[in-house]
Amino acid sequence: MGVMFNEPWADVLMFFVIIFAAFYLIKVIFSCYAKSIYNKMLQNPKTPLNVDSFVDAAKNAPSYIKIWFLCRLSFGDRKPSEETVKLASAESPHVPGLQVTERADARKNSSRKVSPDAMPLVINPDMPDPLVIGTIRMGFGHHRIAYAACSWALYADEDGGATPTKKSVNRTTYFHDLLNIDSPEADLIKATDATYSKMSRITSNMGGVVEKAWGKAMLSGDSDALRISAFTAVHLRPLFKDLPLDTPIIATHCYVALAAVA
Repeated sequence: MGVMFNEPWADVLMFFVIIFAAFYLIKVIFSCYAKSIYNKMLQNPKTPLNVDSFVDAAKNAPSYIKIWFLCRLSFGDRKPSEETVKLASAESPHVPGLQVTERADARKNSSRKVSPDAMPLVINPDMPDPLVIGTIRMGFGHHRIAYAACSWALYADEDGGATPTKKSVNRTTYFHDLLNIDSPEADLIKATDATYSKMSRITSNMGGVVEKAWGKAMLSGDSDALRISAFTAVHLRPLFKDLPLDTPIIATHCYVALAAVA
């Protein structure tokens, strides 16, 4: 025996109840799916990065749908590579004594060439540990900080101080700009930056709630943002695997720091 509603408001109420229940069910199903993808990304590959432990997941639980969506924007269904990008270095034409890293061999189907004076990056165990300044040329700020660190490193004395007259000739300083390494990983960084810029333009044109939601997501800097950055950084590991694990690295971009740990 069916239930009949004689009042119009009752029909409207039932309609909204059904819509709410449907959306809730879809959210639950999608959240379960996003959680399964999240757990797969944690294990494939398994790395020392443990953001859940660092941020205390009991208090800062992952927003699985948000993480899945933004990771999808960043790198799609791309799988992290286990390859090692072999590195070389050549002296900077702008900063005397500073070594700038690049790819050691010409990449297939690429128009970029290896610098004629580049030498394979080999760490001499009999010399003081080199210092790597890692950065990504995304905006002037990261580069400016990196060059400031290079300026200190090139003139640092044995006690860690720096003077403009005493140059450190025993320790090699490398300027490791990930975008300068011709590789699929550098392409990923460029594509990610282009995607976020495009989304920012689209939401800005739409305005209103959509623009505010996107702006809030980009500026939140919460535990989910760290998780997304960590998942992206795992894809950049090939750009660090040619460096010994005990090499000191100063990072001026979060991707650099996370990739170095991963």
